[in-house]
Amino acid sequence: MIFHFEGCDLYYTIKGDLESAKNTIIFLHGFTGSSIDWEPIEQYFSQDTALIFLDLPGHGNSGTPEKSNFFEEKNLRDLIFRFFTLLELKKPYLCGYSMGGRLALSFALSYPHLLKGLILISSSPGINSKAERNKRIKADNKIVEILINDGIASFTDNWLNLSLFSGLKNLKEPDFLAYRNRKLKNDTIGLIRCITGFGQGKTKNKWGRIKNIKIPLLVLTGSLDKKYCDISRQMKLRNKNIVTDVIEGASHSVHIEKPEITATSIINFLKTNNS
Repeated sequence: MIFHFEGCDLYYTIKGDLESAKNTIIFLHGFTGSSIDWEPIEQYFSQDTALIFLDLPGHGNSGTPEKSNFFEEKNLRDLIFRFFTLLELKKPYLCGYSMGGRLALSFALSYPHLLKGLILISSSPGINSKAERNKRIKADNKIVEILINDGIASFTDNWLNLSLFSGLKNLKEPDFLAYRNRKLKNDTIGLIRCITGFGQGKTKNKWGRIKNIKIPLLVLTGSLDKKYCDISRQMKLRNKNIVTDVIEGASHSVHIEKPEITATSIINFLKTNNS
């Protein structure tokens, strides 16, 4: 299905019945990903949970907006708000992975009354230090150079070879190749605008607001992803009500690498909040 926002066509799918479902979860993928990335965990949810998968701008089957400022944080947050309005969603959970998690957190901080709960997978509230943010912007600019000069295939291979994604090497070869090939279908201009407009260096630092989160929040990380495990612990220190879970033997992409365990963690979180 397609919905229109600010001149851009955005693709989404719905699995389940929104009217009868006990819970609804909206899933937001990461940078270079798509809604299909969530397929490995779909099968583990029962029929009383409706699942909604959205391709963010420049990714998957969604279009790339003409306006370069489309990817600024406020505009992406407005996109999610419009999506909620379109589907007339009543208190769903919002689940975001990596970049999608940054967007999910941004939305939750602005519209907590619209959510039943929040699930963040391998995601961060931002970068505290201005110097570190500038360093990250420079690193993201190098990614842009690779995309422009070497093309999306070379960029994708470099991206997947990052230590952050070491656990993906344990996938069966056909599964890994399918995952890689999906990334090649993304729009290069869309990826460039996304990382320059909503990269970690450009995203507002939200560490100081973690303590204010009142809705149920689950933070998932992979045990091999030491950086994000530490981020998860730091978030828990700022808000004792946050539920954290570490998926053993997984790196950054826990829902791809360990789908059943990831889905079980999310399902248990939902059960706790429904009891």
